[in-house]
Amino acid sequence: MDAHTKGLLLGFGLVMLSVIVAIVVKQFQSGGSAFSHMDRTVEVPLEKVNLDFFLNKFRQRLASLGFKPGENDANFVQGGTDLTEFAAASHARTKKLLTLRIEDPGTDKVTAFIALRYLGLVVVDTGESAYRDTVLDFVSGKTDEMAAIPTESLLALNSLIGGITACILAAILVATDNLPLWTAIPGVGVTEFAAGLLALYSISQKPGEILGRGKAVAGIVLSLAAVGISLYFMVSAHSV
Repeated sequence: MDAHTKGLLLGFGLVMLSVIVAIVVKQFQSGGSAFSHMDRTVEVPLEKVNLDFFLNKFRQRLASLGFKPGENDANFVQGGTDLTEFAAASHARTKKLLTLRIEDPGTDKVTAFIALRYLGLVVVDTGESAYRDTVLDFVSGKTDEMAAIPTESLLALNSLIGGITACILAAILVATDNLPLWTAIPGVGVTEFAAGLLALYSISQKPGEILGRGKAVAGIVLSLAAVGISLYFMVSAHSV
């Protein structure tokens, strides 16, 4: 394996390492469950005479959140795809299933069981659990308003970590004068530069809901600096 190929493989490995580190850091910050469907069920005790009123309000609130009827009257689905929110996996766009079950013991009281789960496996809790709880509080009538759940862009964090990694690698290669491995820097730098730009775009689409502008900008600057340093030393070495 020649040095050029080694450099490319090193760059690819560093990009993947940056993604893994970003996921681990994000999970550590959130303190939430990893690799879970985020299942949760709430109980709402009701007077039987108020059941119709509760159900009408319940369906109105679901509709306001974008939930649509599922396979039967007790199932409701929310979610879809939106490239503008790819970088932050906006919680309202992540597919989830909400189910309603009414338990009637034959008295003047009934209990509504409302369950919510994400249909896809949540690898990192970037606010999914907080959004789930807020939805359940809103549709169950516990709260009267649906609060916005801000979340930090995972791509912004990834761009920052990747930019730092690229700069550290550039410093090591400068110190060791290991020219053949310089090809690793442009691959890492350009990838993390693109990640930072995508993060900034998603943040601009959802100001106040998607956070991380500072991290994305820092990642872009560090990535460009690493690429600039690598190009300078590669050109200088070939001109000698």
